[in-house]
Amino acid sequence: MDLDLQSCARILSSFKAHHHILQGRQLHLLFLKRGLLNAAVNMTNRLLQMYARCGQISDARKLFDEMGERNTFSWNTLLEGYVKHGRVKASLDLCYLMPDKNAFSWNLMIPGLVKARELD
Repeated sequence: MDLDLQSCARILSSFKAHHHILQGRQLHLLFLKRGLLNAAVNMTNRLLQMYARCGQISDARKLFDEMGERNTFSWNTLLEGYVKHGRVKASLDLCYLMPDKNAFSWNLMIPGLVKARELD
């Protein structure tokens, strides 16, 4: 059976809440079995986004650390997860490590710091 990566990416993008985590983990296992994770940074980014959006920040960080290739989307996705879930110190630490920050990165950090009362 051929796996339609476009459809899988769309499915993963639709998983945005904690109750989707089981389906997301099943897709993750399927990608591991098929050897697709290191072959397509786009697919790994979608998994990363799914874990972050579903509140599974430790799983998102583990996947991020295991990624063979990262791009700005990868960094911003984890950064967004940290900010969204109130992990201010982790978001700052990650921001310092980011090789390339863009407007999206700063638009995540500044409101996140204000909300956490780190910027007065």
